[in-house]
Amino acid sequence: MNRPPFTLGRLVFLRSDVREFVGIVKRLYRGLDILNTQNPDRLKERFAKLAMYSGIHELFACLGRGPFPAVGSITRADIQLLFAYQLHLDADIPLVDAWLRAGRARLRGLSFDQYTVERQQEDHLKGQCEIADQQGETETGLPGVNWHEEQARFFRLGAPAYDLCVRQDGCAFNWACFTAMYDAIRGSRLERSIVDPEQLYPAGSEEAIDNFLSKTLIPQSWVPLSQHIQNGLAVSDHEVVWLFEKSGLCIGRAIRHKAHGGILPRLFLTEEEVAEGLSFVVRGAYIQGGSSLLDPLIQPAKGDDAVYTLKPGVRSPGAVFDPRKEVMVPTEDLELLQHLYAGYRTMVQPYLGTKQDIWAIDGKAIKVRADGKLTSTYYETTPWLNESDMPSLFPDFRPGPAVNDRDRFAFAHDVSNKVFVPPKALDFQDRATSALARKAQSAHELLHKLAENGELLMICRNELLPYQHTAIANILIVEMLPAVSSEQTQRLESVSDRILERYPALGVFPPLALIGAICVHCKGITFDDDYLATLTLSDVLLGLIMLGAGFQGAGPFRFFKPGPAKIAVAQWWANEIELDGIHDAAATLESYSDALVAQQSRITLVKAALDLDADRRRAAFNHGYVYVGSELPRAKPRGLMQNLGTLKG
Repeated sequence: MNRPPFTLGRLVFLRSDVREFVGIVKRLYRGLDILNTQNPDRLKERFAKLAMYSGIHELFACLGRGPFPAVGSITRADIQLLFAYQLHLDADIPLVDAWLRAGRARLRGLSFDQYTVERQQEDHLKGQCEIADQQGETETGLPGVNWHEEQARFFRLGAPAYDLCVRQDGCAFNWACFTAMYDAIRGSRLERSIVDPEQLYPAGSEEAIDNFLSKTLIPQSWVPLSQHIQNGLAVSDHEVVWLFEKSGLCIGRAIRHKAHGGILPRLFLTEEEVAEGLSFVVRGAYIQGGSSLLDPLIQPAKGDDAVYTLKPGVRSPGAVFDPRKEVMVPTEDLELLQHLYAGYRTMVQPYLGTKQDIWAIDGKAIKVRADGKLTSTYYETTPWLNESDMPSLFPDFRPGPAVNDRDRFAFAHDVSNKVFVPPKALDFQDRATSALARKAQSAHELLHKLAENGELLMICRNELLPYQHTAIANILIVEMLPAVSSEQTQRLESVSDRILERYPALGVFPPLALIGAICVHCKGITFDDDYLATLTLSDVLLGLIMLGAGFQGAGPFRFFKPGPAKIAVAQWWANEIELDGIHDAAATLESYSDALVAQQSRITLVKAALDLDADRRRAAFNHGYVYVGSELPRAKPRGLMQNLGTLKG
């Protein structure tokens, strides 16, 4: 940290900051009984006290008057610590709790933020057209202090050896939060007041630091995991999504598994409820369906209303702290969330006499694993592929009777496949991939044989219109010309001559049509001499056929993958489809191929996420926790590779 300790007595504000005072105080004291007023003047008075002024009148008198700190001489942690320490004294709450509250108070909205190191870094990044991280990482550590020695000191005094540790009681130790607060304290003029408030040790005593760490900071750093989440701690593999009904009314927020897409069955409304729900996920605790507003003994409502979520890139609504607040968004910002349904029950609010619609969601219930344990249910929003999705690949498939996956007892049937990665999906993935590959190989061999014996050439000569293909080839080449160099354009003239030297029988087709066919085969005008030497007669004839098919769809010319194209042409040869049906057949087969590739990627991601989660929980179990993150090295690494390596518990 290449800056002197922050020594300014108190913060200096501008008139534009005044509008932020009330909101900051509300966020600092939210949930504490000490603040029992909503009067703006009293809230501003409380802010002045926290900012170390005698009152709001003195603060107003000092607006815009220095001294101002040098740019880059302070960090956001310095400002956070000033408010945290005053809140700790005023509300008589643990310093770490006050620190976390100050972190959620949006202090960076004050003009004082312009002097911070993080703000300078963000402005520099913006100047380079880069996106600055909202949390703005800063240099950590203290000047002249060996970090490995400091870390060993923390371990010796009781800090856990994982960057995140979660206990059975829901309390968590977050090293990022702990070290940020420790560095802020050690670099602050308030250090002695915080570390040794009764001045029992000499100034600068290391014994005082050890006593403070072992008896205060490290024990107090075990706070409810939900507080860390509210302060920005990311939850691995899960995210929060806003849910709406068709009018744009928010029905709540839900927790979704990133890799799988499954949604937990409980709706949350306020920030505290969302953080608590994510805390349950990390701890592996059971999450009951329904709503945070609904009594656990009351059955959640079931309905058939469609559920929507925000389109990608749409800004989410602001923070919600009142569960009775209605949140509306424009309907054009919404997209349908497939296979999820919602219903509501109108309830009378206790002691208020007002009515409120309490929503609940419903869908196909699945578990992470079929191990018989009491674990949370998810609703599947992205079904796995089956034979019905690929009818032309499985023409003999006949679906069984329809199954209502939303039935109350539906989960009891076919339990082994009501999981994140069902065996049925793995089996279909293997069979469909194999079937498509076998069809492509069979088509390749057939077309090669037909080209060798002249049958493919004959049918192409009889059914393809040379003049039409010449026109299509001309359009295709013009379409690609902006990306073609002048040298490549000149080489086009000799391409057809070289092909005709090898395959004179192709002379029945105009040179431009042959050039277009080769462009189709190599998906552009990038072929070289070595590439031309590898072309077979079936390759050129396939290109001629697909040259006519490429413009049958809307938009620019469509280049197909070799496998689907060969299968479609083989089907045309077998008289299963017409010539003008090749485009649609190839497009369908290519969609099958793309869907299988996407599903394989999804399977890989889900398996990796589940394996990592199981590994972290096994490591946590070994050490008496319910969840741990990455293990921290207990000694200075011997070399770079050890430093970069990931240690597992």
